[in-house]
Amino acid sequence: LLDRDVEIAVLDRGLQSARDGRGSVVWLEGEAGTGKARLLGELRERAGQAGARVLTARGGPLEQGY
Repeated sequence: LLDRDVEIAVLDRGLQSARDGRGSVVWLEGEAGTGKARLLGELRERAGQAGARVLTARGGPLEQGY
């Protein structure tokens, strides 16, 4: 994750907020191929290492109407 220090810091703050019992939302938006899934994978790894229960789901363009 080169040059993603700012994004990782935001994800870490959201994770810490959840660990502290406060909810938060982190919005990832960008064009295809910009690394959104990789950032989420990193968050998933960090959360799992912190002992959090991690649930995942995926959606695709054909599911936008649901």
